[in-house]
Amino acid sequence: MVLLEDLIDRLRKKQEKPIKERIVEKIITKPVDVSHVTLEKILESENSLIAIPITNFYGTDLNFFVNTNEYFKFKVQKHRNIPIKDFVNFVTYSHPKIKEIAQFVVESTKTKNPAQTLLDFTHRFIYNNKIEQISDYVRYPIETLVERNGDCEDLCILAAALMKSIAIDVALIHLPNPYKQKPGHIALGVCGNFEGVYCLYKGKKYFYAESTGTDWLSKPADWKIGQVPEEYKNSKVRVYVVP
Repeated sequence: MVLLEDLIDRLRKKQEKPIKERIVEKIITKPVDVSHVTLEKILESENSLIAIPITNFYGTDLNFFVNTNEYFKFKVQKHRNIPIKDFVNFVTYSHPKIKEIAQFVVESTKTKNPAQTLLDFTHRFIYNNKIEQISDYVRYPIETLVERNGDCEDLCILAAALMKSIAIDVALIHLPNPYKQKPGHIALGVCGNFEGVYCLYKGKKYFYAESTGTDWLSKPADWKIGQVPEEYKNSKVRVYVVP
């Protein structure tokens, strides 16, 4: 049995060698089964890059690439039966690739409102609300980027990581479902100079930001920070600040 720390160390040593990279593009619409993934298979995949193209975003085409073994390092982590309060642990904003993408999006668009721009960027990933009907599965941002879709917490975690990586204060907002057999909804809270609905938590205003979108790449959602979907107005919430 190979410990994850040993796996990462061996991957890092492998990555130090010069490589010729192959590029593949994937759109994955359901949780990936990694029960067959072995150390050897991950090491074999180290020369592959997964393409993440975002077309016509603020008038420009953006292209990002994630190394396949970097994706698998997150894929083999625990994803099921995670308490909602621990979702903040999935907001891996310190990961170099997350910060690289956030900075590139902001710089490429020359935006004066980075938080809204990164929320719009998140809307360019398919909202797949059928995932939770299959299994309770929480994704890391790298997974959501590669798989090009996610449900409410996946997209919220992605948006939170992107914003936090460039020093925007964020929180996860949980709107519990009155029917306990369903998990409720997860949205983003963003600190900043915005208008609209916000949650006041420990002296800070976290403006509501809806990170879910549509199931059409060509027709992304256009939620603005401070806007709340009609069905969630006047809902009680729990706020989990991303540390």
